[in-house]
Amino acid sequence: MKGADVVVVGAGSMGLLLATALTDAGVPAAVVVRRPETVAALRQGVAVTTPTGVKTVPVDATADVTTLRPPAFVVMAVKSYDLAAALAHVVPWAARGTTVVTWQNGLDAPDVAASTWGADRVLAAVTQQAATRTEPAAIAHLGPGPTWVGCPTGGPDTRADQLASYLRAAGWEASATSDIATALWSKAAVNAAINPLSALLGWPNGRLAASVPTAGLMRQLAEEVGAVAAALGHSLEDPGARAVAVATATRDNLSSMLQDVRAGRPTEIEAITGSILRQAASVHMELPANRVVYQLITALTARPPA
Repeated sequence: MKGADVVVVGAGSMGLLLATALTDAGVPAAVVVRRPETVAALRQGVAVTTPTGVKTVPVDATADVTTLRPPAFVVMAVKSYDLAAALAHVVPWAARGTTVVTWQNGLDAPDVAASTWGADRVLAAVTQQAATRTEPAAIAHLGPGPTWVGCPTGGPDTRADQLASYLRAAGWEASATSDIATALWSKAAVNAAINPLSALLGWPNGRLAASVPTAGLMRQLAEEVGAVAAALGHSLEDPGARAVAVATATRDNLSSMLQDVRAGRPTEIEAITGSILRQAASVHMELPANRVVYQLITALTARPPA
């Protein structure tokens, strides 16, 4: 069996960005893919486009997890709605000391992982790195950003320190945090403000920020999320302003939800806005703006009646 310190499950934009960055830095890494036919292409090399050019990085890829030894970390870089099924393929590694790292949008992923893996084997990661997959073996790295890793139950964690050190070796701005829950809420506020609006309007992020009506609505969406977070003990610094700033900084980016709608794929509306609404209900709060965009995305993506 082949060995890797970090195994990435999922060959989407973030999975390939992570796998290529680690591999290029000399960190033993592998990627698990769903389709066997993509293995050869990834092993031949993933083309990573950045503002400075294109670099091709061959990655160790497999569609069969039994060909890999249990790693120190298995990073679940799949869509939120695929997480439970993907975890089922690698859950035997939990008994061998592997730590699972959730890398999903929304708030629920750590709990989903803990339910099958055990809370003591789970870390969560939050990143502002931006990338999109342009071909099965090609990605565009749209911009760097900080990444945080931490234990969802709180407090310092040496495993988070180790994974953050791997990411820094790969050239990422990364750090361990003892409060990953607040980082998850902070990103959730941004996602809830940008993703549904971009999908409904078909606009890139920058157009949302440049329009007075949509910038105002982004602020309202994010501030609603911030209010729920505060009620649950997580203080976010001006989430409305941050959502607009992120949209401006990623002005040319098409949100993942917009890409999913255009491709006819399921969206992560349940993981992003749905999870926030459920948390709001737990503290008896109403989020009118988030409720409306949740209902609109649900209607937009619903299957037509037979």
